[in-house]
This record gives sequence, C-alpha cells and structure tokens, in this order.
Amino acid sequence: MTMAESVREPGTEAKIRLEEFIQARTTFSINRIIEIHQRWYESLRSHVLANAPLPMDLAATRSTHHCVLGHWIDEEAEIIFQGYQTFDHLKQSHEAYHRVAAEVVALKQAKQHEDALILLEGAFLEISRQVIHHLRDLRALV
Repeated sequence: MTMAESVREPGTEAKIRLEEFIQARTTFSINRIIEIHQRWYESLRSHVLANAPLPMDLAATRSTHHCVLGHWIDEEAEIIFQGYQTFDHLKQSHEAYHRVAAEVVALKQAKQHEDALILLEGAFLEISRQVIHHLRDLRALV
C-alpha cells in the first residue's frame, strides 16, 4: 500500500500524525532531560565545592520522583518504553544516581568535603554517564 492509499483509509492520516508527534515530543523531551541532568550534576558539584554549605534536602535528593527525569519516567516514558530492556536499565541507573547523590549530600553535610568530592567525581559521575547513555539509547528507538 502506498502512502497515498493509506492516507485515504479513515483514521490513517491522523494515526501517522500522532506517531510523528509522539516521536518529536519524545526526542525533544529526552534532549531536554539530558540538558537538565547535566546541569543538576553541575549544581551538585558546586554544592560540594562551596565553602559554605548550601541547603539541599537529603530526602528530595534521594527520591527518584522529585526530578524532571523521574517525572518523565513515571508519566511519559513508562507508556512509551515499557518492556524495553534499555528503559529498565535507565530506571536502575536513575535510582543509583539518586542514591549516590544523597550519599554525596550527606557527606557534605557531615563536613567530609574531600570524601564527597571523591564520590562525586568517581562513582556518581560514572552513574551520571550511564543515565545519559541510556537516555540516548531510548532516543534512538523513536
């Protein structure tokens, strides 16, 4: 069936436009989330390097549902990518990201600045890269 023939079928044109919209929105969302994710890392790094402690809520930092990526995973991505192994990997990496971020904040609050920086630049940075890698893999699926 040609594209012209499929457009003549009732509802086909609307279905094609909806699929294109979902692809464009998902690609835009993932690109935006990657940007926000990278900025949050920089914000945490600034927090660790600051001489004066900056207020960061440890419970909110630990939660995977209080950030933009968490909202996207819970609301939009779960519908689009459910059942994809890459999506499961993203969720696992995202949980680890928040767990380690909370450890970094706790170390900073305990005035263990050097340990916080080592964790941030080591394990946390690696997990952050994994999150971005999984997001890019999901973007390639749309």
